[in-house]
Amino acid sequence: MEPKTRNEKYHLAGTRVVSGPFRHSPEAKPKQGVVSPTMAYLAYLAPSSRRPQRHALETVARFLTRGKKGYRDYQWESLTYHQMVQVQTWLATNHKPGTARRMMAAVRRVLKECYRLELITRDQYERATDLDPIRGSSEPPGRALEEAEVQELMAVAGTNSIGIRNQAIVALLFGCGLRSVEISRLLLRDLEKGDGEILVRGKGRKQRRVPVPIGALPYLNAWLEERGNRHGPLFCSSQSLRKMALCQISPDVAYQVVTDLARKAGIEKATPHDLRRTFITILLDRGADALVVSKLAGHQSVNTTVVYDRRSKAGGREAVGLLGWPKSGY
Repeated sequence: MEPKTRNEKYHLAGTRVVSGPFRHSPEAKPKQGVVSPTMAYLAYLAPSSRRPQRHALETVARFLTRGKKGYRDYQWESLTYHQMVQVQTWLATNHKPGTARRMMAAVRRVLKECYRLELITRDQYERATDLDPIRGSSEPPGRALEEAEVQELMAVAGTNSIGIRNQAIVALLFGCGLRSVEISRLLLRDLEKGDGEILVRGKGRKQRRVPVPIGALPYLNAWLEERGNRHGPLFCSSQSLRKMALCQISPDVAYQVVTDLARKAGIEKATPHDLRRTFITILLDRGADALVVSKLAGHQSVNTTVVYDRRSKAGGREAVGLLGWPKSGY
């Protein structure tokens, strides 16, 4: 068997399947009024979830067709139980358990849309999806930054207009635990100056109010002075700053801001979500109630919040040190 290359993985039988940055085949234009199962599924997702799940479907479609078809062209209604077992086995072998479960969830949901669109019967749907769940767990991705590292990100941002903007972005990502997509959605009117809070539009069109910590206010106020009081997005692109109409930044810009600052500061790779993990970890470490932290982070469940906790092993040692032990004869 020929060796794997960087952007290649293999079919169970040894057939090579391209799984790197795909070149999507041109989408066949559906007949007017016809909705494809993949279109129905992806439309249901939040914008931030569409890209990874689209990539998951593309990966599975390429696997099933030995690289010949992408997710748009594959006939998902033809999936059988036998093929689903192959897909799940391959995903479990080549990906971490959590990633494999997420990718299988995408396939299951597309099959459910096939049933809803009357492309398959309920019996076909239930037979194809009657698989045991993928078991196992792995170390969660990302890390919590040291507070000194956050200060280093601020220090290298610069003092020009974009540097001031980037400092404010980092201040809210760290100080309020926002997602990058939430940063991009903020509007000037979302600032509740009287209460010291911001209105955040989170996942699933859910809104929440988050207090802005005192330490973040100088950075935010400096940006507001630079930005002016024009209506529109709170954080705008550098090109629109001097124009009449302000253009909001994308989540990708927020990601680029943090990763560029981390590289400039010479620290280990950091992302907006790492700043969010840092926010949650520090609050939990300093005794904040987990339910309160969960609400601040916009999580539906406290269990999700706990996954973000990146406290060190020292915390575990301190916890077990609280146990009382009877005197031993040794």
